[in-house]
Amino acid sequence: MSSQLRNFQQARRESGLTSKTVADAAGVSIGEEYTFEIGGVVNKAIKEKVVQAFARLTGHPYTLGNFEHEYIEEQETVALRKLSPAPLLPPGAKTDGRKHLH
Repeated sequence: MSSQLRNFQQARRESGLTSKTVADAAGVSIGEEYTFEIGGVVNKAIKEKVVQAFARLTGHPYTLGNFEHEYIEEQETVALRKLSPAPLLPPGAKTDGRKHLH
């Protein structure tokens, strides 16, 4: 099995492990494991726990870098924008305290 894989779900399926087995070993809920597995938004601590547990279970030296994709970071940004009541400003942007940007 290659150490550079397309996604975590593919790697887990190829290993023969179940989502529940990985979730239990990681100490996270099966929902959190599966959300990470399909590329959903979960916090980095959960991602790290899942990957570390998967590495222990398979005996392969996996890291989050083997499974982290740009689209995951983009999804997190989109989710943050949906949750934020105010627009997200680029670094260094200034406002006058009102809702309108300059």
